[in-house]
Amino acid sequence: MPEDYGDDDPTLPPLDPRSGAVCPRCHSRSVEGSKRCLRHGMAFIDAREIVESGGDSLLGTTVAGRFTILSRLGAGSMGAVYRAHQAAVGRDVAIKIVRAERAYDAETKARFEREARATSALVSPHTVTVFDFGESADGSWFLAMELLEGE
Repeated sequence: MPEDYGDDDPTLPPLDPRSGAVCPRCHSRSVEGSKRCLRHGMAFIDAREIVESGGDSLLGTTVAGRFTILSRLGAGSMGAVYRAHQAAVGRDVAIKIVRAERAYDAETKARFEREARATSALVSPHTVTVFDFGESADGSWFLAMELLEGE
């Protein structure tokens, strides 16, 4: 999850969505073969994704040590759904993250866990496959599932 590095530069110029892959924090560009910003350790993200998300602070971070957030797919009152990459198995997943301020409410946590357990028990060509769920180091809850393209 995002950490406060205390070195964000408020004078950074607006990000050009045509910049290619950049660090979401300092906007430095990816050099050939580099996957993470040496200064921040964050994954390089396509500048277009950063601009379109309004600078979502989760872009480029890694959840639970295994899901690198690449783009935001949608958001609601509870949290947001992102495209993430699970490098260990080489696949992109959809990852639902409950907002930190909502994750500390016991009722919300219980509802999220019931949803995760129920969904992970389903086996059907008409439902998504749940790969993993849990609590990240900052107390946020996540649900990693099959990424489906299209409507």
